[in-house]
Amino acid sequence: ARKLQLTEGAISQHLKVLREAGLVTGVRKGYFMHYVVERHVLRGLATELERLASIELEPGALERGECITSKHASRSNCGTCLRRVDGFE
Repeated sequence: ARKLQLTEGAISQHLKVLREAGLVTGVRKGYFMHYVVERHVLRGLATELERLASIELEPGALERGECITSKHASRSNCGTCLRRVDGFE
């Protein structure tokens, strides 16, 4: 906590969020809790971030409030912005 210039309580809250997200797991060893990063979860997250980063924006789409993808295939929700796609129930 000192190295990060945060309180132990703040570190605990951040670790709780990471644990609830499945990014770390904790093992109690005596008085201390030891955390392990779930690398496979991080790899999956990195893959999803790469996918999102590769999405091509249509010129002016965000300014017009439109979905940022040009095709939705046959899905009822856009997989990117999660807006309902017109014509699907």
